[in-house]
Amino acid sequence: MQGILVPFASAIQLSNNNHYKIEDANHLTICKPPNKDHPSYFLLLKCLKICMEKNILLPPLPCHEVALIDKAKDINILLQKESIVGLVGMGGIGKTTLCKKFYHLFHNQYDKSSFLEDVKSKDDINDVIKQLLHDLCGKRLCKDENVNKKDLDQIKQCMISEKVLVVVDDVGNTENLTSLQLVINKCANTITPKSKILVNCRNWQNLKSHVSEDGKVVMKSLEDEQARELFMFHAFGNANHVPTKDFKNICMKIIGACGGLPLSLKVLGSFLCNTKELEIWEGALSKLKSGQSFTGGNDNEKLWSKLKISYDYLDKQHQNMFLDIACFLGGLKINTICRVWSGDYLHPKFELQNLQHRSLIQWVEGGILYIHEQLQDMGQNIAMELPIMNRFIWKSNKPNLFPQKDEVVENLEGISLKKCVNLPTLSQIGSKGFHNLRLVDLTEASPTIVKNFIQGRSFNNVKWLCFKKCMIQKLPNNLFYCLQLKVLDLTQCLSLEKIPSSIGQLNALQELHLNGCSNLKKLPSSIGHLNALQELGLSGCSNLKELPSSIGHLNALQEFHLNGCSKLKELPSSIGQLNALQELNLSQCSKLKELPSSIGQLNALQKLNLSQCSKMEELPSSIGQLNALQELDLNGCSNLKELPSSIGQLNALQKLHLIGCSNLKELPSSIGQLNALQELHLNGCSNLKKLPSSIGHLNALQELGLSGCSNLKELPSSIGHLNALQEFHLNGCSKLKELPSSIGQLNALQELNLSQCSKLKELPSSIGQLNALQKLNLSQCSKMEELPSSIGQLNALQELDLNGCSNLKELPSSIGQLNALQKLHLIGCSNLKELPSSIGQLNALQMLDLSLCSNLKELLSSIGQLNALQELDLNGVPT
Repeated sequence: MQGILVPFASAIQLSNNNHYKIEDANHLTICKPPNKDHPSYFLLLKCLKICMEKNILLPPLPCHEVALIDKAKDINILLQKESIVGLVGMGGIGKTTLCKKFYHLFHNQYDKSSFLEDVKSKDDINDVIKQLLHDLCGKRLCKDENVNKKDLDQIKQCMISEKVLVVVDDVGNTENLTSLQLVINKCANTITPKSKILVNCRNWQNLKSHVSEDGKVVMKSLEDEQARELFMFHAFGNANHVPTKDFKNICMKIIGACGGLPLSLKVLGSFLCNTKELEIWEGALSKLKSGQSFTGGNDNEKLWSKLKISYDYLDKQHQNMFLDIACFLGGLKINTICRVWSGDYLHPKFELQNLQHRSLIQWVEGGILYIHEQLQDMGQNIAMELPIMNRFIWKSNKPNLFPQKDEVVENLEGISLKKCVNLPTLSQIGSKGFHNLRLVDLTEASPTIVKNFIQGRSFNNVKWLCFKKCMIQKLPNNLFYCLQLKVLDLTQCLSLEKIPSSIGQLNALQELHLNGCSNLKKLPSSIGHLNALQELGLSGCSNLKELPSSIGHLNALQEFHLNGCSKLKELPSSIGQLNALQELNLSQCSKLKELPSSIGQLNALQKLNLSQCSKMEELPSSIGQLNALQELDLNGCSNLKELPSSIGQLNALQKLHLIGCSNLKELPSSIGQLNALQELHLNGCSNLKKLPSSIGHLNALQELGLSGCSNLKELPSSIGHLNALQEFHLNGCSKLKELPSSIGQLNALQELNLSQCSKLKELPSSIGQLNALQKLNLSQCSKMEELPSSIGQLNALQELDLNGCSNLKELPSSIGQLNALQKLHLIGCSNLKELPSSIGQLNALQMLDLSLCSNLKELLSSIGQLNALQELDLNGVPT
């Protein structure tokens, strides 16, 4: 068994994995065991499991957890009996948090797993199935691709043939379940006992046709002590806080009134945090008891009556901001929201932090603003219940409430016609209406609705206008009189063929999104008149062939996204005039052959993404003038033959990614001048034969990836000078015969991956000097015959992987000195005849895998001294 080999095209994102070897797509080799009983089949499964574990992206957990582990364990026990478990309960009771905790604890017990988060909120259920296809089958579809029957069959087959865990979070309505019936229904009838599905939902009626009564779990509220712990953490910053005499009684009353609901405890605790005035606490308790915010009797309204207390105590400005977010802006980028509000609020980002500190909103990865669904629903109900003459919002899901008088319409500040197909009363509103509108959402509205709503009306105050996924062929003429418009979103308007020149009149426009407008062929030259524009999105405009030279007049532009513009052949030289540009994304511009030399004039540029620009052969020497550049991504530039020596002038560069640059033969010696470089990834550079000695000058380098550099024969001794290096990946360097003794000087190294270095016979004794090393992977080093005794000096080593070292005959007795070792992998060490007695000294060892050690004659009694051992695998060991 020489390893697992996959096509290069599929391997790029897996290139750091221990058990993958990078091969060119036209030299595909497949390790296929003859049958399921063959020892190589067992080893294959083991290796795949390890690889999958290392590629799982875990959903985030809250900063403080209460009573989650026991509940997750109970679900796990139930899943041993049931193939599908349904978790039900009201919003805010903690269903999603529990599912996340369960996934964290148990995903590694499955061959493959997928966490489908917040399914209900997704615009298109097709996107959810795409994620499932990627997670389970490793197939990634583009944004404009739909899942076909073959893809669905592939998911189904995976569910049936492998041990799979799928967690479906907040599936919402029955329609979503019907769309996901491949997972929830069809697979339920054929699913193997080892594959499991956990799904959560508010309404049991939406699950009962898919989940048995025995598989139903009703989420209960927190017990008194658990509720106290959660509240104390958010109110005082300490779960074990003991309040003073004055506050102790009122704390207990507030906790009791919250009814054990985690969301209300968190929001109210955050609201009262650092508030020392007893009067405010008493006022909150009074409102909490009376439930005066909403007087209805259903679960949602009961929760809202608790949550609305935090809203009631906001000043008018923060209340308006919260309603904007709840009704329209939730899920957008923080920067986008601040741009919409610019001019209305002096410091919008600071004001957003105030809402965040009260736990009314959250900031998540990618700078996105997140609002809990219950808080969002509460905010929308508050807006809908405002007095008729002060109405803030109207939503298309209540057509009978659409205002039909001009004087009422003039008070509207926000309107949503999302997915609206027909609205007869719209034509009754006069042309003078909607003067105070700030926020307009026309996502997926029919062309008729768009025409009737926009045409003949003036929108002097509109700041945010969203036409996302509207099937419109052209934009209404009067749209360009919206002189206060800050954000115009035309994402995935698939029928839109051109933008009129009048767009240049939108002098206040700060963001223009044309992403996914696949029929758009060119931009008008007047786009250069948008002097306030800070972000321009053209990603996925697959028919866009050129950019107007006037693009260089966008003096305020900070972000420019052109990724996926597959017909774009060149950039105008005027692009160098974009003095404010911080991010330029040209990923997957597959016909782009070169960059203009003017690119070096982009003095503010921090991120340049050229990944998958497969026809790019070279970079201009002017690239070295990008003094602010921090990230340069050249992954998948398979025709790139060399880097200019000027690359060494990039003094601010922190990340340089060259994964899959298969024609790159060498690096310039100037690369050693990159004093700020922290990450250098050269995985899959199969023609790279050596590294320059200057690489040892990279004093800030923390990660060095050389996996799959199959022609790399040696490392320079200067490699030992990389004092900051923490991760070093050499897996798949099949021609590497030895390591320099200087490797022992890498004092910060925590992970060393040498798997599939099939010509590596030994390690230098200096390896024992790696005092910080936690993981050492030597799997599939088939010529490795012995380990140096100095290996026992690795005091920090937690994991040692020797899987597939088929020539390894013995372990040194010094191995017993590895006091921190928790995992020892010896799968398929077929020449290993015995273990040293010192193995019993490994006091921290939790897992010992000896499977397929077919020549191991006996286990020493000292193995019984391994008090921490939790897993011992002897499959394939002679009895």
